[in-house]
Amino acid sequence: MDIVRWYGKLSDFERELPIMIYNGGRYTPTMILSEVQRNTPLGRELSSNLSVASLAPREELVSLAKERLFILFDKRPAKIDMITPEGIPGEQTSEDLRKSVETHDILGKSLIENEIGYMYRLIRY
Repeated sequence: MDIVRWYGKLSDFERELPIMIYNGGRYTPTMILSEVQRNTPLGRELSSNLSVASLAPREELVSLAKERLFILFDKRPAKIDMITPEGIPGEQTSEDLRKSVETHDILGKSLIENEIGYMYRLIRY
């Protein structure tokens, strides 16, 4: 995988979000690129894991997805008009979305699963 080209396709915001867990550490694309450019053993391992689209075991993926979502909710507050799980039209704020993710309600589970899928798409650029 050409890490420099992959990194160049990411938005500035995405470059600073954790994308991979390796040996207990969380790594952003910026951190991965830095390690790869310095040709460190860690950089070679991270690059290899990206090449095979290896993010983390399932439990760690859920944790990473939640972390990414919380950063998103904090840095890009939102108000979303939607139908609630009860079928009632309403507005969901970033705080409402955070609570859904924390409690793993229907919406929270959906947000987590979508974020995991998005992370896989990002590393397959």
